[in-house]
Amino acid sequence: SRVTPQSGNDLYRHIAWQVTGNKQFLEEYYADQIQSGSQRMYMMTEGHWWSDRVSVANAELQRSRLGGNC
Repeated sequence: SRVTPQSGNDLYRHIAWQVTGNKQFLEEYYADQIQSGSQRMYMMTEGHWWSDRVSVANAELQRSRLGGNC
């Protein structure tokens, strides 16, 4: 499948950024994460029973910022 900055598997967009150096691949992915987080904000804060144990997608953050994925 074709990967563009606006669409594609998260891992493939990460690899495309590494290969091309085009930061738009990461920028668009991060924008998608911000939108998803905003849509889930209530559920992950006030609406969650265990507010000390909520989780958010962080695989791409670990890959691109911390150098790997656990």
